[in-house]
Amino acid sequence: MNIRLRFRRDKYQIYRADSEKIRRDFDDTFYRNSYPDVVGDRVDPVIHYLEHGSKEGRRPIPDFDPHYYLREYGDKIGTMEPFVHYVTIGRGLGFRGAELDFHHTEQLVYPNGVVPSRRPLNHEDFALATPLPADLRGFDFPRVAAIVHAYYPELMGEIFEKLEECPCPIDIFVSTDTEDKKAAILKDGGAFRRGKVEVRVVANRGRDVGPMLTAFVDVFEDYPAFLHLHTKKSPHGGDDLASWRNYLFASLIGSKDIIETNLTLLDRHRKGFVFPQHLYVLRGILNWGYNFENASRLLRKVGVTLSKDMILEFPSGTMFWARTAALKGLLSLGLRLDDFDEEAAQVDGTLAHAIERSLLYFGESEGFGWAKVLDRTFTYPHPQCVFSARTATDLEEILAKVDRPLIAGAVSGHLPLARTIPEARDILFAPSLSERRRFVLLVPSINPRQTFGGIATAIKLFKDIAKKAGDDVDFAIVTTDAEIEPEGRSAFPDYTVQKIGDIDSGARFTLVDADQRTFKRFPVRANDVFFATAWWTALFAKSGQSFIRSYFKKASKYIYLIQDYEPNFYGWASKYALAESTYFETDRFIAIINSEELLNFFNKSQYEFQTSFCLPYKLNDNINKLLKPARREKIIMIYGRPSVHRNAFEIICDALAKWQMRNPVEASTWRILSLGENFDERWASPVQNLSVLGKLTLEQYAYWLNRSSIGISLMLSPHPSYPPLEMAEAGLMVVTNDYGDRHMTDRFDLTSLPYLSPDLLSDALEACVERYRTGAYPVQAPRGVPKPFPLDEASVYATERLLAALDG
Repeated sequence: MNIRLRFRRDKYQIYRADSEKIRRDFDDTFYRNSYPDVVGDRVDPVIHYLEHGSKEGRRPIPDFDPHYYLREYGDKIGTMEPFVHYVTIGRGLGFRGAELDFHHTEQLVYPNGVVPSRRPLNHEDFALATPLPADLRGFDFPRVAAIVHAYYPELMGEIFEKLEECPCPIDIFVSTDTEDKKAAILKDGGAFRRGKVEVRVVANRGRDVGPMLTAFVDVFEDYPAFLHLHTKKSPHGGDDLASWRNYLFASLIGSKDIIETNLTLLDRHRKGFVFPQHLYVLRGILNWGYNFENASRLLRKVGVTLSKDMILEFPSGTMFWARTAALKGLLSLGLRLDDFDEEAAQVDGTLAHAIERSLLYFGESEGFGWAKVLDRTFTYPHPQCVFSARTATDLEEILAKVDRPLIAGAVSGHLPLARTIPEARDILFAPSLSERRRFVLLVPSINPRQTFGGIATAIKLFKDIAKKAGDDVDFAIVTTDAEIEPEGRSAFPDYTVQKIGDIDSGARFTLVDADQRTFKRFPVRANDVFFATAWWTALFAKSGQSFIRSYFKKASKYIYLIQDYEPNFYGWASKYALAESTYFETDRFIAIINSEELLNFFNKSQYEFQTSFCLPYKLNDNINKLLKPARREKIIMIYGRPSVHRNAFEIICDALAKWQMRNPVEASTWRILSLGENFDERWASPVQNLSVLGKLTLEQYAYWLNRSSIGISLMLSPHPSYPPLEMAEAGLMVVTNDYGDRHMTDRFDLTSLPYLSPDLLSDALEACVERYRTGAYPVQAPRGVPKPFPLDEASVYATERLLAALDG
């Protein structure tokens, strides 16, 4: 037998069972077109996927990503191949095959002038099945209104009949265009028992939208919620749209329970609009049409800047339940009926069409979300997209999936800046209904191997806030740059671990892993206080604050722990500009500036912080307890961090090498310990006697501080850096450097170089070694004594002062 043929048959037998399970769903054409290396008639794409593609993250269909599926559901699929699990089990459970995605094009305008929209894919467009169970229904509206445009009065009888089922009193206000139609409507409504019926004759402009916004302004003043309907026939749509009215009516007023459900969503869940899932035959034409510029002009008047990159969502057919307050911005425009287009059987491009597409944006600008619903008796082509709620928790989770905030953006990380500066990928937000105050710490990581002094300081301050803020305050830590590892979780045993995209659990202490956040949102509360710890987290805090303002009308200042002048970390380029931008708009944050020297720098700079506190240098309490100087050994301790350029690692290495080669005999008796970061010892070649200890525990750090004689720690920054201060307080002979107005001899008796070069540092090191050799530096050297550093007491940071400033 041909060896190759036998090999292919053997592979087929290995993957036969799995291939049969997925072959029907597998898209051979897509797979071959996407991966040109899968060529030739002899290559079975299904077998290739199972053998290679799944491990490599190749997609068997456009809407399935094996790596995403494994990351999200790995604990549930065991040893099964991800696509096999999805096809046989996961899809039926509602598991997603890939991260949420959209119909979207970067093209600005189609050749026909239509502005493309960003819309959820058909199988990612969700709705709530209605009615809800009885125990999840209930509202407090004493009376509501129905505003109905009746161009076809013969259809009003059906509306009167259905609204008799309304669980609360409902007054019906009807617009029509002739007195004869008015008379017919009043005759049909004469027997209506749930409320009054009033008909107003309005010129036939703006279809149903113009009369609603111009003829019933007084109604909006008297009712907290209303229903908007019209006698829709859609004669332009043919057979496909013949059932549209019935479809919309069923999910809006189909029964007493459905009406009660819709009013429940408005009242209990702060939804501004509740409307039916789109009729499926319309999905291909749900776009901006010729309405983008009109919509943009309208929304700018209420402070909303529209972008085609935002998700487009709207109640197609313009029938919905709504809170009157959600229309406040739109009503404030004072539109008149003659602002609307004269009727000419238009199917697009009118003011009414622009308003239809803008409604949810107006609602969000007033702080209200929205919900899409579907009468559960309808069979939807994607049943996995219609969710049924059995419990209150189910309902919150479903509403979080259904209601995708529009104004806040749709995707994180897709623009050029975020692609090249990944730490600056936006965090997307969604509103939470919780009214409890919460402090939200934004940190790159909480994993011990990644938490250096800056993050440790932020966590320490945050924990102190948690002790003193009161039991009615919650706390969340959001990690922005790294997945939370088991060691990171174990450091916060009282915290509930969640992923970004989960609903607000209401837990008092929460850890949120936001590393994978392309389409996922962090739920923010009206009373959230963000705590930024680096320039990119300050951008997130500012963005979150803006989101809170847009939804809840006011927002607390955020806290900004400034631990260095971060623009100097980079060349004069985008990162420099972004980092510096966080020092402006100073009315939006309270600055905590880490060290007196850094405070002096900012006080002399162009940045004028309205409210700031200084976090003065203080030796870590645990290190302080552990410092018990022993006999000083021939040990040189260096703060060696090759990845942090401001610590001048290369200059330290050059200086050490020059000192050793100039003094080979003496240097051979000295050990060199590098602390701060792990690296290959060859990076420091030809330096001898070097041991890379990397990141140490406090106990290990104190052990070597007690025994070492010389410390070298450099810092090209206004911030002094804590290692040279800690070394000096431990009693080491320290060599460091000045920077601008920062003079380290103001702190301790040490050697601080006026500028940096390998020769200058080598000479300073040689002088320290000579002091040790001659006994000028005693081998039983005591701890160093800090010099007093003048600081206005009122500017010294204290948690109580911070809380008072936030409340002031």
